[in-house]
Amino acid sequence: MKTIALIEENWNGHRPTYLKVFTKTLLELGHQVIAFCPKPLELTEWVAFNCPNYQEQFQVFQFQRPEPSSFGINGIRTALNALKRWYYAKASIQYASSKIGKVPDLVFFPWLDSRVIASKSTLKML
Repeated sequence: MKTIALIEENWNGHRPTYLKVFTKTLLELGHQVIAFCPKPLELTEWVAFNCPNYQEQFQVFQFQRPEPSSFGINGIRTALNALKRWYYAKASIQYASSKIGKVPDLVFFPWLDSRVIASKSTLKML
């Protein structure tokens, strides 16, 4: 069993659905899921209703989009925003890990339109 962190900073449109589907699928496959999202209570209630047998494998923490960079050059601003996301994700994961005593084996941003996967080694580099 792997411990997998799912990080979603946007709670609009299709994004909550992706997070819920990935959470349910990973739980049913026997993995521990640590979710980070803007509406942790909504996700907790959804898991309780849709995955009642897997609640012990599930934790959720508040996660908001970091304040975007205001750097004037678009390409650099995009890179800065990406770095801010990674640093904020790392800090959030470290906080959650200290609370629950588990470190994720994988970190996944479940954006089907912009996927990012990281391992522990990627987060250690930050």
